[in-house]
Amino acid sequence: MDSCCIDKTSSAELTEAINSMFQWYAQSDICLAYLADVEDPTDDNPLGEDSSFRRSRWFTRGWTLQELIAPSEVLFFSRNWTVVGTKYDLADVIEATTSVD
Repeated sequence: MDSCCIDKTSSAELTEAINSMFQWYAQSDICLAYLADVEDPTDDNPLGEDSSFRRSRWFTRGWTLQELIAPSEVLFFSRNWTVVGTKYDLADVIEATTSVD
């Protein structure tokens, strides 16, 4: 849980963490991405053009790229901890949103 264990008030610790994150995620079995601003997929289709998944703040964070490409598996959860999908299930939406293949 990187957001819970990085002291963001310490620029030295934050820099070290950001520089180490790719390796941390690459060595993980799975990355769980909790998206507090995303509706459950039964209420809001994540593939939809104006879905809350496409508009999620997660796509604007500094370490999103490491979380997305380093781990072999990423599992996205909605605000109610409902599975939205994996990075493979949502690959087309993620590519359209991030411009990352």
